[in-house]
This record gives sequence, C-alpha cells and structure tokens, in this order.
Amino acid sequence: KEFASWRRFLSCPLIVASPLTRAAQTAMLCLHGHPTVEKDGLFIMSNCREFKSHVSSLDCNGVAIGHDEIRKRCLDELASSLKKSSSSFSSSGDDHHLEDGEDDDNEEDLICGIPKDRLYNINMTCGDCEFGRWWTSVKHSEDDEDVTKRLAEFMLFLRYRPETSIVVVSHSNFFRNLMRHYISKDLKKRRPDWTKRLQTHKLKNCAVAELTMDFSRAPFGSGGGPNATITNVRMVFGTKLESGDDGG
Repeated sequence: KEFASWRRFLSCPLIVASPLTRAAQTAMLCLHGHPTVEKDGLFIMSNCREFKSHVSSLDCNGVAIGHDEIRKRCLDELASSLKKSSSSFSSSGDDHHLEDGEDDDNEEDLICGIPKDRLYNINMTCGDCEFGRWWTSVKHSEDDEDVTKRLAEFMLFLRYRPETSIVVVSHSNFFRNLMRHYISKDLKKRRPDWTKRLQTHKLKNCAVAELTMDFSRAPFGSGGGPNATITNVRMVFGTKLESGDDGG
C-alpha cells in the first residue's frame, strides 16, 4: 500500500496550493523536486486557503497578489525567519565562528539547503489569485454558510479537472471542515471512531492524508452536497494526526 501511495504521489499531474504564505512555503520547500513541480509548477487556488473563523484571525489575511508577489513573499519571509533564527542561535552563547578564509556566501545562496534560484524559478499559476484581493476582508470572518459554499466550489473544481489524482497543500482547519462535510455515510458506519477523529483533530504539520472521492452520484454541475463523498482516508508516509493517530 505504501509503495502504491508513493507511486501515485510522484506521478500526480497537478499540485494545488493555498496562496497563504505558510501553505505556499510548504509546497515550495517540500515539493520542489516533485516531477510535476519541476515541469509545470504549482497551481495556486484561493478556495483552499484556511477558513477565517474570527475577525482576529490575522494569519488568514493575505497581502501578496499575483504569482510574482506570492512567490517573493514566501521566500523573503522564510529567509527572514531563518536569519532571525540563526542570529538567535549565534547570540545564545554557543561556540560558532568562521574560520580564516571562510565566508557565509554559500549559505546566503540557500534556503533550507535548497538553492534560492531553484525556488524562485518554481512556476506558479495563480488563477483567481492573480488580480485583486482573494482573501476574506480584514473586517469580516467566515460563517457556516461561507464554509459550505467554499467547500462546494472546491469540490466542483476537483470534479471537473481532467486529472484523476491531485495533490492539495492546504491548512488543518480546511481539511477538518472537508472531512465534516464530505465523509461518506458508509465510511462513518465502517470506521466511526476514525472518522470522528478526522473531523475533530488536526493533521500534524506536513502530514499527508490520501483521500478517495466519489462523484459518480452527484448531479451534473454540482460539486457539493451529500452525493459527492469521501469514501476512504488513509494517513501515508508515516504521518499522523496531532492526536498521534494514523488510522491504523
């Protein structure tokens, strides 16, 4: 099963990511060597951004618009964080110094050990994030109706894509809400404890869940509703929920 999951993952022809910085950074860093990223880059989609449950959820507010700004913000923020972390380490009293003739130019050309040029050259297709504000207004939050509508639009996107396998890099509450709305009745009946945990617990950072979806009974033109369902969920590549559960 694990080998089959790796094979499907590596042959996946489309990689979708949220435009919010933390998810886009994850996609760039973790998937920079994926064959599809090297060939076609990332498809940035606002509908899979994190849900803004409170007006005070400032980390759900966007700043950058368009592929150039989004990519630059991701890498500039990451480089800045790493620089601060390095400065904190150096000032903590640990012995660390440059030998004669040694410089840190090489380190400045890398981000998390990856050449900067390789990350800056990742293509991004932004679609609805290319022009204008794509995030929820600073003064507003998203209610249950907003969540239901956005998830339905996301499922509609998946249903009518030509690809049968898609990688989606998003956020913990987005996936948790997806489970709450679309896990099938049959899966709930077969694995009630597991489905309940999927609907209440977050995925760990960088965890990977393999979802099987069934659109065969959904009316034409509809991505949402009870007829579009998630029929199976497997944690793969040794990853788990924050509760430590992998569904095994």
